[in-house]
Amino acid sequence: DCGSKAGFLKATIAFALKRPELRDELMAYIGDQAGSRP
Repeated sequence: DCGSKAGFLKATIAFALKRPELRDELMAYIGDQAGSRP
């Protein structure tokens, strides 16, 4: 759903995670970012 900024990001991430050439790098980035939460 792209009705909100968060919805846009979620849809973009979901799309990217379905792409084999993007999945591993994106998962690593998300993991790094999630680990650095305040």
